[in-house]
Formats: sequence, structure tokens, C-alpha cells
Amino acid sequence: MIKTMLGMESVTAGTALILGKTMSNRLILSKIGYMAQSDALYESLSARENLAFFGKMKGVTGKKLQQEIDHVSAVVDLTPDLDQRIADYSGGMKRRLSLAIALLASPELLILDEPTVGIDPALRRQIWKELRGLRDRGRSILITTHVMDEAEKRTGSLYFCTVTSLPLRRRTNWKNNTACQPLKMSS
Repeated sequence: MIKTMLGMESVTAGTALILGKTMSNRLILSKIGYMAQSDALYESLSARENLAFFGKMKGVTGKKLQQEIDHVSAVVDLTPDLDQRIADYSGGMKRRLSLAIALLASPELLILDEPTVGIDPALRRQIWKELRGLRDRGRSILITTHVMDEAEKRTGSLYFCTVTSLPLRRRTNWKNNTACQPLKMSS
């Protein structure tokens, strides 16, 4: 489902609409912040250079780019380490940098795959606070996680989605082989 949303895979039937546009559409990608489950970073560059590169790809330049870098690096607590090469980062630092890159330019849609795995509890709360702020400013956020209790506490609404190769027999909000339903958590 995520790969289809990003235009990395084609739909076999129906249409994938993201922000009102049919995917795959390269022009829409600058409006999407994506954090994959595995980090895709330039190891020979510093964190600051990685952020600048990806920020420019999203159309952010000059003073605005520096403000964005300052903000997202503070959200993920990487400010003191911005000029360190990525090759010297720990796995947790790489995850935090990947999230910072996804947050650049206040995207209209954020797609985050396990964004808080390997992050300490205090920083996790800070990240969820930022995500709630984005949501409150009208941004859409799709998060995959196996930490269901944290997701329910932090989001206010939770959906359980399944993707199958078998046709679904009931109506859903999603076309063809994806079903998303509100998930009720037991106390």
C-alpha cells in the first residue's frame, strides 16, 4: 500500500489518488515526507549536508532551508551532531535523521514506517508532540507501527489496515484489496 501511495508500484486495478492526484506523479513527491523502515542516507556526507540535499529536492533553499534544518534537527535532538559524518552515526541517530528529512518543508502528507523504533521515551514524546502539531495544522499522517498502545495514546484514532491478494467481499474506503477499519483497543 505504501509503495503504491508513493508511486513506487503501480496499481493492478483502480486508481491511487494522493493529495487529489493520480500516482505515480513526480510533482506530488515534494509534498510528501517519507521515512522508510530502512534508512536511505548518504553515509559520506554530514547530517547537515543530507538535510540540505533533501531540502533542496523539496524546493526549499536559502534562509528558509537553514530554518527548516534547525527546526527538524531540534525535533529529533540531532543539533549537536549535525556536522558529523553519517558513517559515524549510531543506528538510532540514523533513524532520527531519516525522520528529520521526512519532516522537512512541512509536507502535506507524512508517511512514516516505524518512526519511533529505537528512540528513547523522552524523545518519542517530543516527536509525537511535533506530529500532533502537524496534524492540528491540517497535515495528513500515515504511520505504521507495531507499538499499538503508544499509537492509540498519541493519535486519538487508530485504524487497522490489511492488504491481501484476495478480493474483499465487503465495502471499504479503499479500492480493491485494502481494508481499513477503526480499531478498538481493550483496556
